[in-house]
Amino acid sequence: MSDARQAIAVAEEAGAETHARDHLSAARILLERAKAQLATGTSNGYWQARNSAVGAKEVAFEALLKSRAATTSIIETPAPASP
Repeated sequence: MSDARQAIAVAEEAGAETHARDHLSAARILLERAKAQLATGTSNGYWQARNSAVGAKEVAFEALLKSRAATTSIIETPAPASP
């Protein structure tokens, strides 16, 4: 779950709240689900939590990539020519 938390934090820092809100929200939901599953204290809950945390990390990484692509295209977009 630590990896998922870190991935979400990096995505947030990259502007995912603006550029990849749906992905960021999904990652947060998966992380919360992982916490609840782990709290059951069962072996099955552990494996479910692990899968949810891995999913959260993957979705957060997608949010990061989407955010970086959006900010890169903003930075690299040339200004319109003056008339």
